[in-house]
Amino acid sequence: NGVDTDYAYNVVYIDATVTGNLSNNCVLDGFSIINGYPSGKPFSGGEFETGGGGIYVKVKDAVCSAKIENCIFRNNVFNSSGAAVYVKTTEGTNNLLLNKCIFPENQDNAVMFEFDGYSIFSFNTNPISGQVNITNCSFYKNKSPLRLICSGGYDRQMNITFNLRNSKFYETTNVGTGGPITLQANQSTLVLNTNIENCVFYLNSSTNGTG
Repeated sequence: NGVDTDYAYNVVYIDATVTGNLSNNCVLDGFSIINGYPSGKPFSGGEFETGGGGIYVKVKDAVCSAKIENCIFRNNVFNSSGAAVYVKTTEGTNNLLLNKCIFPENQDNAVMFEFDGYSIFSFNTNPISGQVNITNCSFYKNKSPLRLICSGGYDRQMNITFNLRNSKFYETTNVGTGGPITLQANQSTLVLNTNIENCVFYLNSSTNGTG
């Protein structure tokens, strides 16, 4: 539970790097993160780690199959980069699962998954892959509740699957055009598979057009 003068980088920081593969035995279960307002880490090692008002997940040259389940993220803030949860993959495979979580009243891009091939300042061509798995979650009165960004350089291969199942979006507001879900791709070698099943969208809006 924070304010804008706490100067914490993040409330929860999950790091899967070169030697830190995270299996599905890595579980964050039953937490409530409320009023998170961290500052994010400063620029370091050629990368920005600015995001995740509640949780920041970093995957770099590793495999992450961690789970976040039965958690509540309420009224978290982080300057447009994952107010509640920000998951960033620069190398490797990320199959993180969000299950049975509730997201009421978070600010811009409440949940953001980013697969980013540009963030390492080298001509690295290692592939990036992963599954965005969101099941049985509820988003209520969030600003731009769910965003997936895929960007890369140096002809890096990307193979991403977006799975959204049994989830609800109601009374959310998207900043700009479109509805509660934004899928953004800027990568010519990207393969993006999208599966949206048994979801409910109710009374959502947009600042520019229908929501």
